[in-house]
Amino acid sequence: MGKAKGNLIAAFFQILGRNLVTLFVIEEDTGRLVYAFVVIVWSIAEVNRYLYYIYKESPITGFLRYNGFLILYPLGGVAETLVFNNYFSRHPDVSDLTYYGLRFINGCIIIGIVLLYIHMLKARKRYIKNQVKAEVAPA
Repeated sequence: MGKAKGNLIAAFFQILGRNLVTLFVIEEDTGRLVYAFVVIVWSIAEVNRYLYYIYKESPITGFLRYNGFLILYPLGGVAETLVFNNYFSRHPDVSDLTYYGLRFINGCIIIGIVLLYIHMLKARKRYIKNQVKAEVAPA
C-alpha cells in the first residue's frame, strides 16, 4: 500500500500469530499476570512502531524503534509461550490433535519471532549506518 516499507507477508504472519493467541488461547480465566504481560509487551511494541511511522524524522522514535525490539521481541516470545503453557495447565485433558496443533502454532510463533528479530537486526544496522552518514554529511 506504500504506507510503510515493511514486508506484507511478515506483517500478515505477525498479525495472524497475535490473533491466534488472542482468539483461541487466551481465555477468560487466563492468569492475570500472564495476560497483562503479553498485552503490555504487544502494546509497547505497537506504540514504538506507530510512533516511528508518524514521526520518522525524530531521532527518539528511531532509537525506540530500532532498539526497543531487542528487548520486546524476546519478551513477546516468552509472554506468548507463557500464555500457551497457561492454557495447557488449565486444560490438561485436551485431545492430542488440539495439543499438538497448539504446540505447532506456538512453535511457528517462536520461529516467526526469531525471523523477525533477524530482520530487525538487519534493519537496525541499516538505520544506524544511515544515521552515521547523516551526521558526517556536510550541511
